[in-house]
Amino acid sequence: MALLSSDSPPEVISSDRHTVKPWFDGKLPFSFNLPDAFPSGTTLKGGDLIFLDGHPAALLVFTVGRHQASVFLTQRSFAGTPSVARRTLSGFTIQYAKTQDLYLTVVSDGNPSDLALLVSALVAEQSPR
Repeated sequence: MALLSSDSPPEVISSDRHTVKPWFDGKLPFSFNLPDAFPSGTTLKGGDLIFLDGHPAALLVFTVGRHQASVFLTQRSFAGTPSVARRTLSGFTIQYAKTQDLYLTVVSDGNPSDLALLVSALVAEQSPR
């Protein structure tokens, strides 16, 4: 799954996590959390429901600096585990992470260290409190 979302706008367009996250309620067989604040220079643009191999997944779209980043969230039981945490393909950085219940894939042509901050923020927010 190495894609960057298209230039078409996401189904739900908002930088407010209290608008984006609830939009997915009832559309996904899993839930996820969004941080109160994202790393400096990172803005949530919105989200969309997508299907990967017939399974519903969340697509979150961010701007990270001047670049777009696509974050794909799937149930951990659906996704396989890659052998690497990060790789580069055709100029795009692809970062993978997993939590107890979720699997995250982040794709962008932005700075890998900026993407790592976004991944860390998303993973940390999934941890039980």
